[in-house]
Amino acid sequence: MDKLLVGSQAVKELYDQGKHDPENPKKPISVLEKTGSESAQDMIDPDLHVHYEGLLDENVSNWLKASPKLLQLVSAPVLISTIDYLMPATEGARGGRQIAPMLRLMTSDLVLDEPDDFGLEDLPALCRLVHWAGLLGSRVLLSSATLPPSLVEALFSAYKAGRCSYLQARGEPSEQSNVIPCAWFDEFNSTSHTLSNEQDFAVAHNDFVTSRIKELVKKQQKEAPLRWGQLLDVSSESLSSEKVAQSLADSFQRALLELHDQHKQPSGGKAAGKEVSFGLIRMANINPLVAVAQKLFAKPLPENYRLHFCVYHGQYPLLIRSRIEKFLDEILNRNEPEKVWENPMIADALKQGNETQHIFIVLGSAVTEVGRDHDYDWAIAEPSSMRSLIQLAGRIQRHRQNAPQHPNLLIPRKNFKALQNKKPAYSKPGFESQDFPLLSHDLEVILEESQYKHINATPRLLRRKNHTPASNLVDLEHEHLAAKLFGSEKQAEYKVGPVVQTYFEEV
Repeated sequence: MDKLLVGSQAVKELYDQGKHDPENPKKPISVLEKTGSESAQDMIDPDLHVHYEGLLDENVSNWLKASPKLLQLVSAPVLISTIDYLMPATEGARGGRQIAPMLRLMTSDLVLDEPDDFGLEDLPALCRLVHWAGLLGSRVLLSSATLPPSLVEALFSAYKAGRCSYLQARGEPSEQSNVIPCAWFDEFNSTSHTLSNEQDFAVAHNDFVTSRIKELVKKQQKEAPLRWGQLLDVSSESLSSEKVAQSLADSFQRALLELHDQHKQPSGGKAAGKEVSFGLIRMANINPLVAVAQKLFAKPLPENYRLHFCVYHGQYPLLIRSRIEKFLDEILNRNEPEKVWENPMIADALKQGNETQHIFIVLGSAVTEVGRDHDYDWAIAEPSSMRSLIQLAGRIQRHRQNAPQHPNLLIPRKNFKALQNKKPAYSKPGFESQDFPLLSHDLEVILEESQYKHINATPRLLRRKNHTPASNLVDLEHEHLAAKLFGSEKQAEYKVGPVVQTYFEEV
């Protein structure tokens, strides 16, 4: 049996509320033992609730018996947690709080899901954790479809430094302590190498990625693409925040009505006779999201259309966000498309009014991109980075795999900040900064059509040969990542390069 690690009693109760026996709704189906804060010990956070019944060998169990939670954390075969519970292993925390995650790393392997989702400021801490995993004898698995080469190479370097120290401490011969077994896996192929330096690793990783890209191209040629991206014209004037919100709301309403007409489907069950589509409008920041949502609410609709809105972002109180996510998880699971008409909230919504065209829209922030198994018919995505566009595109036709006849992903040519003429515009979230500026903030200029028309992971996996970071959003991401991970030389090269010299002359 594995173990679930949650951050508070509130999170545990919300988890339990989502697990009910359909024949006995009042009885929770939960393998989690109810525990209270009275069992918290100094070596483990009192707000940490561990739910696992198991035993280590007798000696270790006796040693840790004074801390039942710590015993459970270390002894569970599988630990599922957020990364912040392991990060204290790399820090000299007061009260011995580093002991629990260190013991966990010493006794298990480390699987990092979507490590490239971290912001630039968090990458040093991520590298430090991977270094400690190597230092404590763990093996590390990186799981993501959008791992850029700079991040993979930096994490290998960090792990190698820790692993070599670990093997030397165990008395391994020096020629063996510098050798690291590495393996790559995807849906097409797998390969493995035993490598002793960063240069050989970079070559092996590049070979695997190149092979993967070839397979992705073959697949795209054989199968019709599931995501069809197109740029959306928006006002290019420098406007106030309120006027930008109104301008985007106007553009979004025209676009979503067209998207609905192109991707709608007939309703079924008791709600038959209506035409429905489920769409996502993703905004990079919460305040602009709320402003645009308010403008959309106030706009009149053409006759026979009805919109149903759900605003979803990370600053909701925990209980409200949990309820929203439970609802979205149910209706946007399209593995059995006809089941959506059985959902009581959808059925009730379709009964409202006499309109036959019903558009269900989630207006969400970046929380819609990662970790949600949702399937939308179409999306409008405010740009911030190529990584976010790739992740968001993965929520379109995620379950049903129906090739579109029209574009189903619209990307405004400028984001909210760019429309306000703010510089940098593609930051927080995004990779643009004062030291890494873009020549233009118009996606028609800083993205090539091949990078957004049929979106897949290719732009993130490999740097282009004609690398121009000041004039291409994808290249900028690669360049800024490399500078953050490998030091100031890359950044200095960017600043004095010919493209950036032109930029400063124009300014």
